[in-house]
Amino acid sequence: DQDRAGDPRNRQAMAARKRQVKGTERMTKIGAPVPREEDLRLLQGRGRYLDDVRTLDAARAVVFRSPVAHADIVSLNVDAARVAPGVLAVLTGDDLAARGLGNIGVLTPCKKMDDSPGFVRIRPLLAQGRVRYVGEAIAFIVAETLDQAKDAAELIEADFKDLPVLATLDDALADGAPALWDENPDNQAYTFKRGNAAATEAAIAGAAHEVRHRVCVNRLAGNAMENRGCIGRYDDLEDRYTLRATVQSVHGIRQQIAGQIFKMPQSKLRVVCDNMGGGFGIRGGVYPEYALSLWASEATRRPVKWIAAVVLYPECIQRHAVGGGENLSVHDARTAARHRAGDPRKQAGMIVGIDRALGDPLEGIDAVFDRQRLFARFRLM
Repeated sequence: DQDRAGDPRNRQAMAARKRQVKGTERMTKIGAPVPREEDLRLLQGRGRYLDDVRTLDAARAVVFRSPVAHADIVSLNVDAARVAPGVLAVLTGDDLAARGLGNIGVLTPCKKMDDSPGFVRIRPLLAQGRVRYVGEAIAFIVAETLDQAKDAAELIEADFKDLPVLATLDDALADGAPALWDENPDNQAYTFKRGNAAATEAAIAGAAHEVRHRVCVNRLAGNAMENRGCIGRYDDLEDRYTLRATVQSVHGIRQQIAGQIFKMPQSKLRVVCDNMGGGFGIRGGVYPEYALSLWASEATRRPVKWIAAVVLYPECIQRHAVGGGENLSVHDARTAARHRAGDPRKQAGMIVGIDRALGDPLEGIDAVFDRQRLFARFRLM
């Protein structure tokens, strides 16, 4: 026995069993603090953010964007930009149609207020024929250097025919308002509903007091420390794509880009995210530049790097179908209160029902109200 215990192979096996038991114990301690492993290199300035990545032979890209909120594109001339020094490619909506790439769409649309099918309009990677918000991408310029790409973008000539602009939700929903999409004359995309509408109506109907009030919610914009950015790379030998980007969900991003846009198996796309300077939800969806960088790499046979600019190009504009104005959403709410005699805690009245006709979906409402007496719905434009 002593000889077997002294055998190095046996000692290694015993150590492996101890590590396995120790790892199992760690897995069973649900709720225990998880030691952070990334702090040391981050505090030492050794983090690797998107712009820190140096890719061999990478080209740089910028986006030519719409300076107007709503207009038909009368003409777009990119000839001078395509022959500018260092330019490798200038991609437009016409090129997008010729390539046959798909668009960004809504994964799970809902119904409208009257239970008719919701309106889901695909979002093109590049504008085709019309722009609908300031900053919408019109052309994607790829050059040897960032300065050369910017210089080429300034050579693009675009002529627009202005269309009516809807700056607030009230404007968009008003009778006779111009339609942002010809296929959707009422400008309503769909309605989100949650809760029990019948129980809420019953609670409000039986309340001693009912208050109707209108609450305006200011426009919100997420501003992370790190600009959005991406590096797209196409390997023509293996016919595979790699996207390194500032994203919060690599699997969701891969699913949308591969399935909706490139219409290929997900196994042909790899999405990588290293350190990222802030997310807050604004990095959870697909932005056009991610697919544009992959497509540009395919066209130029070079890795293509795009970093959102903060001065010359309005890359960080939060995009809404209804832009401008100070209020992002308006809540038409009814609140009903019922007095309960004999209970000092309820002398001021107890909220028994809430109906929010416009606004954000309510999260965590079980901790505040009885879900059976709360109903929320909001319309997306």
